[in-house]
Amino acid sequence: MEKGHRAENILQKTQLHNTVLSTLPRRLHTHLHYSGVNITAFSFVDFLKIKSQDTFIYRSITHSYGFGMVSPRDFVYMLHLKTYDGNLMTTNSISVVYPNLPPTPAYIRGTTFSSGYACLPLPGKPEHTKLMMVVQVDLGGFLMPSVVDSVMPMSLINFVTDCKSGLKTLRQSET
Repeated sequence: MEKGHRAENILQKTQLHNTVLSTLPRRLHTHLHYSGVNITAFSFVDFLKIKSQDTFIYRSITHSYGFGMVSPRDFVYMLHLKTYDGNLMTTNSISVVYPNLPPTPAYIRGTTFSSGYACLPLPGKPEHTKLMMVVQVDLGGFLMPSVVDSVMPMSLINFVTDCKSGLKTLRQSET
């Protein structure tokens, strides 16, 4: 199993905080993808199936990295959203086999181990929330660990940046 990678950031909360966060996986990915906002970490994100109101199956395809040293990967994973008392929201994801979408020669199929993110209220700062992400993936193929270690941090930083800009765009479109 690959080692985990972690990123944290503080996001400014709005009146739409609970609404936006409670539907973040589906709405943010869909909104960013179809509104032309760039999801830097992915060249493509597709909603494959809704298993329940809080469990979804996605397919994500990454860009190539390092001037083509790391080929694009595709990931098929189930994502579960859970909200707890006290405004704590988590997503949890893990790779799944999706019979309608077998691996193809066009992409190297990666594996997502137990991964996810959490949005936690900040004590004493009700206008902010803390976004914490933990990602454990096997990029597949034959990559040296040093290449993976150089790619993953930037990918997480880009995702946090995209998330902030996506939330801002989403808030503006809903006001």
